[in-house]
Parts: sequence; structure tokens; C-alpha cells
Amino acid sequence: MSAVANDRALDPLPSLSATGYEQQMALSRELLDWLVCPKSKQPLVYFEKEGFLLCPESRLRYRIENDVPVLLVEEATEVSGPEIERLLKQAKELGLPGA
Repeated sequence: MSAVANDRALDPLPSLSATGYEQQMALSRELLDWLVCPKSKQPLVYFEKEGFLLCPESRLRYRIENDVPVLLVEEATEVSGPEIERLLKQAKELGLPGA
């Protein structure tokens, strides 16, 4: 193994800036096409910058931890009707997947 390759093997996050890390940690479009709310079985809206998935139908917000959506109903956060409307409006304006 070369010295450069060896250095990279020892560094678990080589040269990742905050921007580069966010870009690498985004959920893929292919995955988003398959994900649905476990409660309502409806599509989710992906708020990448904020790091969560939203189900307007069941009014649940699912967090994303270390690039893994936590799709457990018991760990989701309930969202009020007005907040759902605000988030959906924002999602449509931004052209977010699922909006």
C-alpha cells in the first residue's frame, strides 16, 4: 500500500469540508422514490438542508441520523396542521422531492 493510500486508510473522513460532507450525506433520489411513511404508506417530502422527512398525510416528521432515515412512528415528531401547510408551501417553492 502506498503512503498516500495508507494515510487515507487511517483517516476516516479525509478532507471533508462542511459543504462536502453535506453533499456526500444526501439521500439518493432512488432511495427517496422507495421510501414511504410507515404509518400512512404515503410518499415523504425530503427536507435535505434541515435533515428530515415529512409525511403530510400522517402529519409526522422523521429525523435523519448519519444519513439513515429513522422511519419509526414511535420516534417521529407530530406536526400541527398550520406547520404542515407552511412546510409544504416551502417545499413547493424550493422544488423539494416529494412536494
